[in-house]
Amino acid sequence: MAHPTAEIPTSHPLPHGGSVRTLPNTILRLLAVGILTATGIGTAGEASAATPTSSTPSQSTLDALEKAVFSSPDPASAFKHLTPAQQDIVHRAETPSGKMTSTTSIVGLGTNKGKTFGASPNVDGCWDRTDTLTTYALLGNWITKSHESLEVCYQSSIVTLVAFTDVWPDGAWGWSMGSHTEATKNWLIRGEGVSQQHWSAPTGDNSTICPLMWEDAGGETIQNQCNL
Repeated sequence: MAHPTAEIPTSHPLPHGGSVRTLPNTILRLLAVGILTATGIGTAGEASAATPTSSTPSQSTLDALEKAVFSSPDPASAFKHLTPAQQDIVHRAETPSGKMTSTTSIVGLGTNKGKTFGASPNVDGCWDRTDTLTTYALLGNWITKSHESLEVCYQSSIVTLVAFTDVWPDGAWGWSMGSHTEATKNWLIRGEGVSQQHWSAPTGDNSTICPLMWEDAGGETIQNQCNL
């Protein structure tokens, strides 16, 4: 396989969502005081004139800022009520770093239920493979998770079927997947599937992520590549 060539950060839309509540300006200002005091950045008034900090905030600070901004029906307005130091944290927690990790699991279907997939010169039956490709921001927190499930069937190690069974997203810090397209290819000795996904954040950041999975009788892999 070629090395990844897709652009790494610059679905069918799914009904994953949660309740949204308004955070009044007064609460946002109080939150600013609490966060900055707890992390040693200073009071909201002091921080308004401070330069952005490059230190790594605590997880509780990150959680509070994410909730304050992205649980608001107007994230842009909520962001403007933060201090410069807080805005710097949000930017670094949202900006893609290019780092990504992946996980894979394969389970047997039908007559292969309960069996372990492994290298073999004579693979038969169907297997369901689920991969997750995770991308990270500059602060090291994850921002997107692309999940895919691909079914591959064999007869004497020859691929007879390649089909997506599910694609679903998880996003943090305002990131969401707006759309995706799927493609599969049967190379007879290998089955491949790729989902080209278009992600965006309220800040205007955009990302195209292409988790490409392939599997044959000798093993499997996942990489970020848009072309089969």
